[in-house]
Amino acid sequence: MVETRGSNHVLVIGGGIAGITAALDLADKGFMVYLVEKSPSIGGHMAQLDKTFPTLDCSICILAPKMVEVARHPNIRLLTYSEVEKVERSADGASFTVKIIKKPRYVDETKCVGCGLCTEKCPVRVKSEFEAGLGERKAIYIPFPQAVPKVATIDENVCLHLTKGVCGVCEKVCPAGAVNYDQKAEELSIEVSSIIVATGYNLLDPSSLAQYGFGRFPDVLTSLQYERLMNAAGPTGGHIVKISDGSKPDKIYFIQCVGSRSEKPKRKSYCSQVCCMYATKQAIVTKEHEPEIDVNILYNDLRVAGKGYEALVERAKEEFKINYIKGLPGEVRRDPLTGRLVVRYMDMSSGEITEEQTDLVVLCPAMIPAEGSETLAKKLGIDLNEFGFFNSSDPLSNVKTNIPGIFICGCSQGPKDISHSVIQAHAAAAEAILRSIPSNPQAGLKEKGKSEVSEAFSMAEPRIGVFVCHCGLNIANVVDVKEVTEYAKTLPNVVYAEDLMYACSKDGTERIKEAIVREKLNRVVVASCTPTTHAPLFRSICKEAGLNPYLFEMVNIREHDSWVHSKYPEEATEKAKDLIRMGVAKAALLEPLKELSTSVTPAALIVGGSVAGLVAAKVIADAGYKVLLVEKTKKLGGMFLSEYPNIPFSEVDVRPELEKLVEAVEGHKNIEVFLSSTPTEFKGSIGNFEVLIKSNSGENRQVKVGVIILSPDASEVSPEEVYGYGKEDSVYSVHEFRRMIEPGSFKEGETIGYIIYGGSERCCAEALDSALEVKKSNPSTNVYVFYEDIRLPLEGEKFYREAREQGIVFIRFDGRSKPRIYTEKGRKFVEAYDLTLHQRFSFPVDKIVLSLPLVAPEENRELSSTFKVPLNDEGFFLEVHPKMRPIDFSSDGLFMAGTAHSPQSLTEAYVQGLAAASRALTPLILKELTVEPLIAVVDDERCVGCGTCVSLCEYNAPRMVQSTSGRIVAEIDPMLCKGCGICAARCPARAIEVKGFTRAQTMAMIRAALATPSPPDIPKVIAFLCNWCAYAGANTAGVSRFQYPPSIRIIRMMCSGMVDPLYVLYAFMQGADGVMIGGCKEADCHYVSGNLEAEKTMDKIREMLKTTMIDPERLLNIWISAGEGNIFAEKVKEFTEKLKSLGPSPYKRR
Repeated sequence: MVETRGSNHVLVIGGGIAGITAALDLADKGFMVYLVEKSPSIGGHMAQLDKTFPTLDCSICILAPKMVEVARHPNIRLLTYSEVEKVERSADGASFTVKIIKKPRYVDETKCVGCGLCTEKCPVRVKSEFEAGLGERKAIYIPFPQAVPKVATIDENVCLHLTKGVCGVCEKVCPAGAVNYDQKAEELSIEVSSIIVATGYNLLDPSSLAQYGFGRFPDVLTSLQYERLMNAAGPTGGHIVKISDGSKPDKIYFIQCVGSRSEKPKRKSYCSQVCCMYATKQAIVTKEHEPEIDVNILYNDLRVAGKGYEALVERAKEEFKINYIKGLPGEVRRDPLTGRLVVRYMDMSSGEITEEQTDLVVLCPAMIPAEGSETLAKKLGIDLNEFGFFNSSDPLSNVKTNIPGIFICGCSQGPKDISHSVIQAHAAAAEAILRSIPSNPQAGLKEKGKSEVSEAFSMAEPRIGVFVCHCGLNIANVVDVKEVTEYAKTLPNVVYAEDLMYACSKDGTERIKEAIVREKLNRVVVASCTPTTHAPLFRSICKEAGLNPYLFEMVNIREHDSWVHSKYPEEATEKAKDLIRMGVAKAALLEPLKELSTSVTPAALIVGGSVAGLVAAKVIADAGYKVLLVEKTKKLGGMFLSEYPNIPFSEVDVRPELEKLVEAVEGHKNIEVFLSSTPTEFKGSIGNFEVLIKSNSGENRQVKVGVIILSPDASEVSPEEVYGYGKEDSVYSVHEFRRMIEPGSFKEGETIGYIIYGGSERCCAEALDSALEVKKSNPSTNVYVFYEDIRLPLEGEKFYREAREQGIVFIRFDGRSKPRIYTEKGRKFVEAYDLTLHQRFSFPVDKIVLSLPLVAPEENRELSSTFKVPLNDEGFFLEVHPKMRPIDFSSDGLFMAGTAHSPQSLTEAYVQGLAAASRALTPLILKELTVEPLIAVVDDERCVGCGTCVSLCEYNAPRMVQSTSGRIVAEIDPMLCKGCGICAARCPARAIEVKGFTRAQTMAMIRAALATPSPPDIPKVIAFLCNWCAYAGANTAGVSRFQYPPSIRIIRMMCSGMVDPLYVLYAFMQGADGVMIGGCKEADCHYVSGNLEAEKTMDKIREMLKTTMIDPERLLNIWISAGEGNIFAEKVKEFTEKLKSLGPSPYKRR
């Protein structure tokens, strides 16, 4: 079968998270994407994981919506159980003709309904690949419950009918007649402009390393097997047990570097980059499951290079009491007397050989290239690197290969975590975009989710359906989901309720759609996780089923209940009932809303002339769009160009490339550069932002853009504060020192001491690269490197070995006791306690070189305030989700890149620039966007024409007009309104309502929350939290598992300024013991001044309360950022204790 295609078609090979991300990125821009996956389902290894770090999110929960979106996308042709057979490049290199073989499933995909009856009846059992060999599957199987497509596949190697001509039971029982034993392979030929390779990785089989006992002792597992053991949908239902006898383990050892960082046979020489972090994650989750288990991690170097990773390790040590032991084992054996495992290792902290008995051993094996990588590389004509991964031909844009038009991303290019895989996938999409841009990107997208919606049916008497999600064990391990579902059936207007294992899975969403149609539902409530990530999916499902998408309400019983009340299952279950009752009460009053359309200003604003900013600017400009580039200093290029621009361990001189990049940006016809300038004012929304740019000379320029990228440079720790830098001639930064290195530049026998002050990968790599250069150019020098942990990129490991071979001495110190510099008799010394030799040494040195970490600049706080976007605790910008949307802000249309995100290497910053450009290009290419209709409207009959709304609105949405009756009334421009609701809360006539957040809906939720009494010792608190900060902070508390009392019932508001004083008084009258109002920090309000208005309202309410029986201390306001989940949890604890001391509400007692 041959399909003739135009230039706007892209092939993505590999259906893991990187392939899914690249496919959706391009498809959303109007490209036709062929996504080829060789296994029966997309999802890759991420689908097998239990949790992800550093947030400990349920992996399948954040992945499944993306998988479902791939299956539903009109611009994606999903080809699972298929492989690329042949690739031919056109003579001009502009396109590729690709032959794809679709392997026979022996099941007709168009007929199979995924009922599982065939699997149930099949008599053949084999080890399940998805369960990493711990569980079993049948000869006919669906790999996992959330599989996409959810279609059965027959394993032709074990099927009795296909191998022996007997059985055939699956064909007999299939109700859809989908089984076809005569099915043959299909051939498909397509023409594409680009190919993106995202084939992922495999794990080294540790059975080849006999000393670990894998394959001999059942209680020695790989880390992937342990993920399945912890997973609620795994072979033990999420219960951590010994495989040998099913008993609960008392002690577990995690072993790092299994088969990696070694030149020995059957091992890999490189570090797999992510093992330390996923072992930390697994250790924490273990302690969450079973707090009494003694958990130990044996490691070589603790490599935790990533945003928020160091904090998670510290939390693992301090909060969960996980033991990190520097030392790798010589062997794992079984004690014949006790039957337990014995781990023998050298404890580097004590210098002693130790033997410890344990119940489970978890091995963290090397990540290796995916099976078939070499064959695929030959078909594509692209190179492999020395480790067998696909080779990057460009040291800056590491998604490029030696064949123009073929790009790589994710673990196909080398081991990396999910965040970096997603970023690289967006970067690969950016490179593909520049080869061809769709002329009519909206053509397929307008069909997406298209359905006939009956408005009359929507407005009929409410018929509410409630769907309660187990989320595996994430909810069901704490909340009694069955009991809650039965309770939902008793609520007013609820005609149907069902519990689902995973509501967001393909199966779950289909069940919801079927129920909407079958039960004639005209309101839907889904009780699962946060609407921040999942509401768009469920709205689209409602739309596909013929229901207006705004007749949907989402109830958060995971982040706001099960995850934060894990020690109180009974109370959490009662709280879940309250939350669902609140959601049902609101759903009954929902009205159908119609989305608005807006055109997109075809221009981008980029703030920061860093490398990432320059890359993003050039990509967007090359795509044909106007770019306004604002840089606060007098020149472009940032720190990477002003310092010593190099890529450690690379012989490529990148300075000329960076200088060319600056020249290209400065001379580009589509780019306007503003030097010595800063953005000072900002308003608008995605597609239509307005920004005031102010130059240092005092000139102002108002600009309109459709998207914004923040890419300011980070800066190094001020060296003046470290080791006498600037005061001593012999103390240098690593960048200064590199300029001094050349043959003969140092005296014979001169001693140089490198101190790696930070623990980042960048610091370590730059120091090691510089030290090697010193040793090579001046062999007689003595070089010492003082470090806490050596953290290096993939290629750095061999240079680490080379450095030791060259005679460079490494001294490992404890981070709590850093090296000390002192002078004695005119000679400098570095004193440090060597953790390897367990002695304190003083080393005479002639020169000291500091490798310093990057820190967030003060500029970030100014930009955070201007653009109303959050920062993390370290001052870097906070992304909406660290794994799935690592460069997006929660505000649509705003993105970050480079060291605005976190400390980055030059290559990382470059790739993030590409990724941010790709994200920003989506609305620009589409030219038109739909906007949520959650906006304010005026009731002409009630409006008194006072103009209060006009004076309050920061967006000039309201204006005074003459009504048809001749009265002066307010009118709100729907395209200017942001839905903050400040005007509605302050309207003296209560003539303004916000669609989706009406007074009737909110007061119904208050009544529902307080309809049942709480236990005497647990006060009931109504919390009105702003969507952008406080509500997001509550989400952060959930994903971080910060525990707090089950006293609080959260009502999401778009802004704290939306809280009408009536709500507070009504909550107290209904018996609330306390009311909390949460919003953004001062100057950080998403709606400019909403939190200030809320504070004014709070003051007025407190004055009012003084005249009632309610103590004003029962009203609390909190101002937190989205990243301050710990503060949110503490505030709830403190407020609960305060309310306990005040006793029950007087209205409750009455």
